Amino acid sequence: MNNPLAIFRNIRDLYQRYLDSPLAIRYDDLRDERRALLFDQDRRLWREPLIEPVPAYLSCGAYFADVAHELLDVSWGHAITKEVADFLEPSLFTGLSYLS
Repeated sequence: MNNPLAIFRNIRDLYQRYLDSPLAIRYDDLRDERRALLFDQDRRLWREPLIEPVPAYLSCGAYFADVAHELLDVSWGHAITKEVADFLEPSLFTGLSYLS
């Protein structure tokens, strides 16, 4: 499930069921009124998600490790810069065509 709106609705519904279960009310009208007060409006117990579409950045074609060594070798040393690049590159720069 990669749809952020579906994920939001699912979490909101799970939270509603979670609050309904220990606070069961015998009368359906009261339960429905409580749900309307707490769950049927934005800014009560939840917020509508704000989704900001951001276009993908163009690749400069440089390898992260090369840039890290160019910028950091003088102050950090080659060995530490290599450790940092080896640690960060696979997690932060995954799926980039120039890394394959």
